[in-house]
Amino acid sequence: MELIEWSIGRIADFPRNERFTVGQRIENTELDGVELITRARFTRDPEERVRHLEELNIKLELLSVLWRIAQGKQWISVKQCLHATRLIDDIGRMNG
Repeated sequence: MELIEWSIGRIADFPRNERFTVGQRIENTELDGVELITRARFTRDPEERVRHLEELNIKLELLSVLWRIAQGKQWISVKQCLHATRLIDDIGRMNG
């Protein structure tokens, strides 16, 4: 949740067009991640849990790429990109 809360403030500072393309993609990917965590937590089938967690890893990698793109376009600072990466890495470590 910390990542989503932090992201909302950063995405609001993106150029208008990018807010509705890249920014929206970041938000949707983060929300998809929350959904996958929830699905993995509540499923009883171990194989299904693994599938959700594997998909979560893909979403986390995509988020890292999207935040690096935002930094490359100078919509966020290097420091902000590093912060996003740390938050994403924390989620990944919790995921295993």
